[in-house]
Amino acid sequence: MGKRRFWYLYIAAWLPYALSYYVLFRGYGTEPLVQTAYNILPAMLAGVLVVRWCRFLHWKLHNRWWFYPAQLGSALAYSLLWSVGVVMLGSIGNAMVTHHFTFGFFNGYALQWQFFSGLMIYSNIVGVGYVFQTNASLAIAEHRREQAEALQTAAQLSALRAQLNPHFLFNTLNSIAALAGPSQPQTLEAISELAAMLRYTLCHADAKEEVTLREELSFTDRYLALEQLRMGSRLRVIREVQSEALRCVLPPLTLQPLVENAIRHGIAPKATGGTLCMRACIEGSDLLLSVEDDGIGADLCEVQQADGLGLSLVRKRLSLGCFDTPVFALETQPGKGFRVAIKIPQDSLPKPSVLKNVTLEEAR
Repeated sequence: MGKRRFWYLYIAAWLPYALSYYVLFRGYGTEPLVQTAYNILPAMLAGVLVVRWCRFLHWKLHNRWWFYPAQLGSALAYSLLWSVGVVMLGSIGNAMVTHHFTFGFFNGYALQWQFFSGLMIYSNIVGVGYVFQTNASLAIAEHRREQAEALQTAAQLSALRAQLNPHFLFNTLNSIAALAGPSQPQTLEAISELAAMLRYTLCHADAKEEVTLREELSFTDRYLALEQLRMGSRLRVIREVQSEALRCVLPPLTLQPLVENAIRHGIAPKATGGTLCMRACIEGSDLLLSVEDDGIGADLCEVQQADGLGLSLVRKRLSLGCFDTPVFALETQPGKGFRVAIKIPQDSLPKPSVLKNVTLEEAR
């Protein structure tokens, strides 16, 4: 909903309340329009502050222990501010007529009712504000879901155009392995790792929305095994992973594109090769994942404007997935390597331990 439309509705919502005050004061025979203005204007203006406060104290924080005490304190402050505003306007109006200013236009009973009414009005404003917030969040979530479904459909169509029959593919790999024989262990290892990678991509093409970090790390390690066969000692790999982080979830094919990007654009073009470092740990309720290399680096602006699919697809899948506000950060300079850091919120997490190097066997 547009801001202008919201404020139109906000002003319109006060009209029935103003009409009730007008009818009340008309029955007493005391300048109903003036008295209505004295009561409604301070409440409406203070209500603007309540709307702003609700945006700051978002409904997503309602599970925090301090949320409701903060709302109670705010309700008392609103009632006090409104009561003071009514008394001040009434005193000023009375002074304009009598030419004598006296602070305190209402009796004690009226002020008590005014204060109680302020609590109810605050509750109404906050309730309506949070309803709008919830509806807006649901609309955003629905839009993201539709985008995710469209992206998944496009990916499935693309995979359908390019995929081979899995049985034929695996049978062919087994035939090549049989031709290679035990005398060529590296060839057998490469075929085995490639078959495992293909199996992973086929299994997670459309069957699962998320995988554990253990599964994703195992798939990435198979890719690294193939790259190390090609690059040899020019590629050095460091893994620093909390064992509890292996149970965290993330979209499939999130880590491997980052690793491939680091090798292809950072380490491989460097004559002496380089070191790739993968880190994963738990911080609060988030999974922190980073891929870093000491390769040739790049200009950050050029990277952000590049047409490459790897980083952009990972970022897009995270933003469209079932994860609340993931963070995707890039750090790079020419000659200073490349670093990608991702923060993925988790619903439930185990208690973290000290970082340790997780081997390929532990990851699997």
